[in-house]
Amino acid sequence: MRGLSPDKMSRKSQNELNRRLILLCATLLTLTFLFYNRDSATTYMQRPTLRTSGLQDQTLDIALPNLAHDTHLPCANLPGAEDILVVVKTGYNVAHKRLPMHLQTTYRCIPNVLLYSDAEDEVDGHRVHDILADIDPEIVDNHDDFRFYRRVRESQAQGLSVSDFQSQDDADDAWRLDKWKFIPSLVKAAEHMPEAKWYIFIEADTYLVWSNLLQWLGRKNHKKRLYLGSQAWIGDTVFAHGGSGYVLSSAALKATVKEIDKDRQKYYAIPDTECCGDVAISVLLRDHLNLNLTASWPMIQGETPETLDYTQDKWCKTVVSYHHVDADEVDALWRFEQHWLQWMSDQERLGRPGGLAPPILHRDIYDYFVSPLIQTPLMDWDNMSRDRVLRGARSGGDGDNIGEEGDENRDDQEDHTDYRNDEEKVAHTSFAACRRACDADGDCLTYSYMPGECRLGHVIRLGTQAKAEKRIRSGWMTERIDQLKRGWECEDD
Repeated sequence: MRGLSPDKMSRKSQNELNRRLILLCATLLTLTFLFYNRDSATTYMQRPTLRTSGLQDQTLDIALPNLAHDTHLPCANLPGAEDILVVVKTGYNVAHKRLPMHLQTTYRCIPNVLLYSDAEDEVDGHRVHDILADIDPEIVDNHDDFRFYRRVRESQAQGLSVSDFQSQDDADDAWRLDKWKFIPSLVKAAEHMPEAKWYIFIEADTYLVWSNLLQWLGRKNHKKRLYLGSQAWIGDTVFAHGGSGYVLSSAALKATVKEIDKDRQKYYAIPDTECCGDVAISVLLRDHLNLNLTASWPMIQGETPETLDYTQDKWCKTVVSYHHVDADEVDALWRFEQHWLQWMSDQERLGRPGGLAPPILHRDIYDYFVSPLIQTPLMDWDNMSRDRVLRGARSGGDGDNIGEEGDENRDDQEDHTDYRNDEEKVAHTSFAACRRACDADGDCLTYSYMPGECRLGHVIRLGTQAKAEKRIRSGWMTERIDQLKRGWECEDD
């Protein structure tokens, strides 16, 4: 391939510079006109270059500034930030994968962060503390749950790398060990920052919408015993889901640590009789302090923007956290939040009354990250339509498919489906037929097709990338979705 001549390269560079200047001027003019409407923030930011993929790949073209090297960030010095300690739980086998992006983005906004794991470690110059160091040595040396912990200590003593802990067996053992970290983290949090008003406990794959969290807690009284989180159940026990994050007020944590200090090893051993660490926390608070969970879903959230089902009960709610976010999602959400805060700062500069930026709602995340991606059907994509599953006869070839993982044992004959109309009877034959079945179902908002199977969904959801060999194609009833959303007015509309 022949290269460009210097003259052509120069003209090309000048043209590119001119294009960027024009784009910058147009953007500034657009901002000026849009500052007088709250929804304008979302409207302006809705400028990604679309890809047939999800939030992860979309971030490659997201129309927001790269703030990696900025010394002053819009999230800096937000009211109430100095009064909060964020405690981050991770594991030795995943810390170097999950923490770096947070350290470059979200944790730069948070003045007080405590990182702990199942080993002493350092990630990008930040110390990670061994939260299990004070557990009874008898348990550490002999309990099956501590096999991973023992192997890590031995490998560190031999100078081995963390890369030696990437097998599935290590992941399973690390998960079994994880529940022992929860109760000691309460003690370490109180020791690390006894003057804090609020203590937030999250995992390294949790995203905190920091500005929203500050506004939310700013309306609550830290002097009351409060235990806040996304409610989950195991049997009759209600608890705050750990991955979504949970919050303890200073009054609650001080009372809890005072109780633990009566016999630390007794309380540290509670996980031995519970399945999970977040359940152990709930049992401790309920049985020994008579403190029950204040349910905080859907603000504290266990889904991601892709997997969340966007329904009316969530639409106008503030979003405080997401769980299972990867590095690209963290980067995209963080830059979106910074841009949102900067938009309000510019409004104040232009003379409009300001204060804190209005909270980011689930609606706003949908408008920016989800809406642009559902305008056309996507190949190799599963939008998680599950409300009705329509299958044809299993006769080999394209019809001889397996739907969900684990569906291998379904009947070889046609499923006994209660077809509601003629469209559903043939929905499994093609993507177009699947769409027609969705159209005939007045409640259907999403549909997905794989050879021999059509799935219909009654909630709005983006979904996730599917393996190409599954041959899943997804679509959305955009006009029906837009009509539905028009009825979901928020108070500030």
